[in-house]
Amino acid sequence: MLEQNNHEPEYLMLIGCLVVSMVAGVAKELSNFETCFNKRRFISNILAAGVFGFCIGFCAPEFEHKSIIMFSAGVAGTLGTSVFNYFGDLLKVIVHHFASKIVGHDITVEDIEKINKIDKYK
Repeated sequence: MLEQNNHEPEYLMLIGCLVVSMVAGVAKELSNFETCFNKRRFISNILAAGVFGFCIGFCAPEFEHKSIIMFSAGVAGTLGTSVFNYFGDLLKVIVHHFASKIVGHDITVEDIEKINKIDKYK
C-alpha cells in the first residue's frame, strides 16, 4: 500500500479523500439552518461523510485522474447520511410491503398504535 510508482503514495490519496469528504460534510451540515445545532448529529454526519470519502479513495487508487477522485470524494461527503437515510427508507418500504402481504391487508397507523398499546401492557 505504501509503494510509489511515479505517483504519490496511496495513503496520501486516502487521506486526501477523507479530508475532502469531511470538509464537504461540514459545509453541508453548516448550510442546514432549519434545525437547531445538535453536536451529536453533527459529528455522526461528519464521520459518515469521512467514511464515504475514504471508501472512494480506497476503491480508486490507480485511477489516473486524481481530480476526479477528489471530486467524487467531495460528492460522497456531501451525500453523507442522505445515502443511509435513503436505504433506511427503502428498507422500511420493503418490510411494510411484506408485512402487509403476511397480514392480508395494508397496515395502517391505527394498526401500529394497537400493537404499541398491546406491547406496553405486557
